[in-house]
Amino acid sequence: MKVWLITCIITIIGALSYGELTAMMPNVGGQYVYLRESYDPLIGFLFGWTTFILIQCGSIAEVAVAFAKFSGVLFLWISEKNILTEIGALKINSTQMVGMVLIVFLTWLNTRG
Repeated sequence: MKVWLITCIITIIGALSYGELTAMMPNVGGQYVYLRESYDPLIGFLFGWTTFILIQCGSIAEVAVAFAKFSGVLFLWISEKNILTEIGALKINSTQMVGMVLIVFLTWLNTRG
């Protein structure tokens, strides 16, 4: 059996499972609520903090770095070779600065609703 077919089947099963959970528990919170109600409030609490501290941080940083690198195609001053500041062994280039500014801006935007 092809790998893509197995992937599609697993995706459909997951979507149907989430659809059923959403119909049973129409509360805001997604996976946190499902784990809290299905298992224990502690499991939901641990999942929420793990997502906040570990999981989402990595994906947010990855998206910011990808955005900054691809912005370098349009704006030539955004480059890993364009060092903006050096503090000892730490070198901050324009790509890193764009990524950091993007994370701060999106965080500010999300806190505004």
